[in-house]
Amino acid sequence: MNTIGADPELFLQDKSGKFISAVGKFGGTKEQPRPLLNIPGYMVQEDNVAVEFNIPPCEIGNSHNFSQSIAIAMNALEQEAHALKLKLVVVASAEFEADQLVAPQARRFGCDPDFNVWSLKVNPPPRAKNKALRSCGGHVHFGGRFTDKIGFGRACDLFMGCPSILFDPDQNRRLLYGKAGAIRYKPYGIEYRTLSNFWVKSEELSAMIHDQAVKVFNFRKVIPDEDGRAIIKCINEMDQNLLRELTEKYGLIY
Repeated sequence: MNTIGADPELFLQDKSGKFISAVGKFGGTKEQPRPLLNIPGYMVQEDNVAVEFNIPPCEIGNSHNFSQSIAIAMNALEQEAHALKLKLVVVASAEFEADQLVAPQARRFGCDPDFNVWSLKVNPPPRAKNKALRSCGGHVHFGGRFTDKIGFGRACDLFMGCPSILFDPDQNRRLLYGKAGAIRYKPYGIEYRTLSNFWVKSEELSAMIHDQAVKVFNFRKVIPDEDGRAIIKCINEMDQNLLRELTEKYGLIY
């Protein structure tokens, strides 16, 4: 069975619009996430200054189940944030004031390294000149049997990463994360790490991500090197002209 899951990250703001660190407010860690609901698979954890949630994996083929799982988790977190007199914010990056970056956790970046399916090398750890900059990912997890994980990751860029530039105009996150081809190998399959959290803004966008994932699973072609270079530039430089060219060549629909 092929499955799709996710672990999006979100920021918090107070009533004045100040970005507030999630450290010490929601609980849960990478090693020991906290149950979010009385339903298996919904979990929450603090990651740097962001709050991150997990949904149970959904079988590929039903976009409603996937988008509903995201909405259920978001609603639960919104209630917890409201109780703290805060609100969830879906933005790809933000600058935090110094008083929100005191905790060691707020200064710790990344855990396991990314792998780049184009360079076939481990990505270097993130380093930002702006020490106040933080970012949020919207990583998508794929489970199943994979005969070609490199090809699968490249197809993720084509069908998900390239169209994302139309919905996610943020360029600052890519100073830290989110460049083309970023994946992690997992025991169950693959984690695609290029996307930000833009797609949790609505059930329509979540359903679109699911539908793009279906196309990735069904894609059987080998992407030529020339097109690979175009995909990388399209994502990393947010080149809409290249997106149009790739859309015409591969019949992308989004």
